[in-house]
Amino acid sequence: MGFSDFQFFPTDGEGRDPRRFPVHGELHCYLRDFCDAFGLMDTVRLNTRVLRVAPAPTSSRWAVRSVRLLGTTEDDDVAQEEEEVHLAASSEATAATPAMSRVLMLANHGDVLRLHAWIRRLQADGRVEFADGSSVVADTVIYCTGYTYSFPFLDTAGAVTIDSDGYVVGPLFEHVLSGRRALPAEEEMLRSVEEHLRAREAAGVPRKLTHNIGGVEREKVYEFGEKYSDLAPLEE
Repeated sequence: MGFSDFQFFPTDGEGRDPRRFPVHGELHCYLRDFCDAFGLMDTVRLNTRVLRVAPAPTSSRWAVRSVRLLGTTEDDDVAQEEEEVHLAASSEATAATPAMSRVLMLANHGDVLRLHAWIRRLQADGRVEFADGSSVVADTVIYCTGYTYSFPFLDTAGAVTIDSDGYVVGPLFEHVLSGRRALPAEEEMLRSVEEHLRAREAAGVPRKLTHNIGGVEREKVYEFGEKYSDLAPLEE
């Protein structure tokens, strides 16, 4: 675990966890050390809500409007222009609740895990009905349904779009973002994007996996590297 240019080495000291599989606090320390080593905190603004991001009208920069969050209050709006804007989302949200603590303690016992069919209905009395007709009474239901894309602050006049189901952001050519390599003509890229989406649909790939590149065949990864990077072609 760790970035290639900043290895995750065990660290001794107060508040640190040198074990091979440390708790989340050690990972937090590692990320802070990484940010400090590369000066990232100078360009990151925490506790800030982005209100609007749009191309600046008189330049090739981005106009960003944000508000600083101070506890439960909001500071004044801040407007500025930036060369680039990066969007990031986490696929996981963690909520610390007493119910979660109870579930985690019970999970230590191997006989408390039961697999059921798909959920058909949740009743008001706490009963969960499954597709096979069985049911259980649940104290707590934890939804693990993934997420959809939503950038309500992004104002690009249609240059960047999100489909109505929230699964597809486009147009995104070959998932290339950095701009360090010369790209084909715009018409060719748009055509390639459409062909890519049609091919995935024909193959039965769910739309919610449109931007999941983890299952791409190894040959496709090699081909991508040869086309859009300085990697030498791999021998057969």
